[in-house]
Amino acid sequence: MNTNRAAALAITVGSLAGLLTMTLHPTGGDVIRDASSGMTNVLSTSVHWLALVAQPLILAGALALTLRLRARRDLAVSAYVFFTLASVAAVMSAVASGFLAPGVLRGMHEADAATRAVMMSDLRYTRLLNQAFATLYAVFGGIAILLWSAAVLVGRELTRALAVYGVLLSTALILGVMSGHLSLGIHGFGLVILGVGAWMIWAAAQLWRLADS
Repeated sequence: MNTNRAAALAITVGSLAGLLTMTLHPTGGDVIRDASSGMTNVLSTSVHWLALVAQPLILAGALALTLRLRARRDLAVSAYVFFTLASVAAVMSAVASGFLAPGVLRGMHEADAATRAVMMSDLRYTRLLNQAFATLYAVFGGIAILLWSAAVLVGRELTRALAVYGVLLSTALILGVMSGHLSLGIHGFGLVILGVGAWMIWAAAQLWRLADS
């Protein structure tokens, strides 16, 4: 297997892992209900571990994609830097949602009313952290795809259709978040992951067909 194919496989597996995470992601109500009944919230923790493992795979594959875009290496490298920051934000968001939130609620089924009130207050702060990092992911990820797409449009090393989709997607993400019209709850963030994942998998499919050079 050549380098491009290995990178394409890493991008695809990582992107599909992110999509699976959002498909199985429990709601905040589910997490509270499980904690109230004495359950361990193992599903929430497990799916967020999946999301965390996915990020290094996508970053490794995206590096090969970046190096392939030689005509405008400046745009491609800038895109990779923004995407790396987006991945760090995704990791922090996953930690807040998958580890801090269940940890805050641990022992809730045995707690008195006052302690439960404190737990719920702490959970609200945890949710704010999750939303803040989710916002960074959406914006920085959008900028990264915009820059990669611009590099593709200029260099034509991948298809124009991929670049046009990337420009439209990144514009929607950035404007949606900045205007407040794109809410980054489970469903909104799921749409972000779906849009970004579709671009990444599409790019990976094209990378798969290219010989190393």
